[in-house]
Amino acid sequence: MNALWIAEYYPPSTGGVQIYLRNTVRHMSRIHSVVFTKELAGHPLEDQQAAADESLLLRVPHWPEKDDVHIAYRQPGKLFRLYRDIRRVLREETISLVVVGKVSFPLLFVATLLKLTTRVPVAFLFHGEEIPAIALRSNPIRRVLFKMADFYICNSNYTREALSAFCRHSRPSFISCPGVEERFFEPADTAPLAKRFGTEGRRVIYTVGRLDPRKGHDRVIEALPALIDRIPNLLYLVGGTGRNLEPLKRRVKELGLEGYVRFCGFIPDEEIVAFHQLGEVFVMPNRTLADGDTEGFGIVFLEAGACGRPVIGGNCGGVPDAVSDCETGFLVDPYRSGELTERILYLLEHRAEAVGMGEAGRRRAWQEFRWPHLAGRLEGVLLEAAGR
Repeated sequence: MNALWIAEYYPPSTGGVQIYLRNTVRHMSRIHSVVFTKELAGHPLEDQQAAADESLLLRVPHWPEKDDVHIAYRQPGKLFRLYRDIRRVLREETISLVVVGKVSFPLLFVATLLKLTTRVPVAFLFHGEEIPAIALRSNPIRRVLFKMADFYICNSNYTREALSAFCRHSRPSFISCPGVEERFFEPADTAPLAKRFGTEGRRVIYTVGRLDPRKGHDRVIEALPALIDRIPNLLYLVGGTGRNLEPLKRRVKELGLEGYVRFCGFIPDEEIVAFHQLGEVFVMPNRTLADGDTEGFGIVFLEAGACGRPVIGGNCGGVPDAVSDCETGFLVDPYRSGELTERILYLLEHRAEAVGMGEAGRRRAWQEFRWPHLAGRLEGVLLEAAGR
């Protein structure tokens, strides 16, 4: 069976959605996948295709610039060309199923046109952030467009529940969580990173990911003075870049913590496993912001677990699917700094228990969240949806 996956962004661009899509596609054995995506500036098409291990990767330059409800009349030309090109791929590749890999207004409109003009089943893949959690003028339009799908794929129980509440109806849906690449289970050389970030003789807690307010880096920083009173050689490594970098740096300076926090910048893919293994405890007390922004799942918790590290996450969004509370780590109330401090101290002062949680996280990631297993389950659902 041939399936078409449509998404604005796809590797070599980076991000959780891109990783999800590529690993899902590459681990399916009974479905021939065609990936339709946006052309990347600075990446010649030949290089993109040569670097891809999918059966067919198609890129187009005329993708609508904005994810906006007004796209239908602000950029109708690009929207129609996108629909036209996708319709041509459906014919030429004999597509039996379309999966919209990241829901946006341009793709919602295109999917609606496909539903009105073809009989090919369409599935929407939701990662959480596409579902409005507050009242917006565009909500009724988005709700109608969401209902055009034949079925939904959600990355967590939280996402499925939020989607059902937003759409105000039940529809066939399947939970397909993000997975862990097998390299996270292998030992890595941490010496170069240890030298770069000065971790010798230090107890290391760490976070890696985009520096967004919802991740809760500020809560860890605010907990550090109490932690340092008990563990004077503590060091907090912050891996990643993002819009919250300067506010976090200011807060570190205000608290006089320059010697206890390292902003490590973007961690390249080839160093990410070593970065996890450099730390003792992964901490990301994620929270839900006033505008509804939250973690749809939290694959980084499973990646840390695969590296044998106990984890601490916020009891919000889809993270309870990724963290087994009191087994692979702890879920905390991200608004109670005292609880976060207690849990970090517990894992640093009870090494045997921390090691046990790390081993439990490693087992869980291996048994339940490797990509071949997850992609195989989703593949069976897609074949059934297409009547195969």
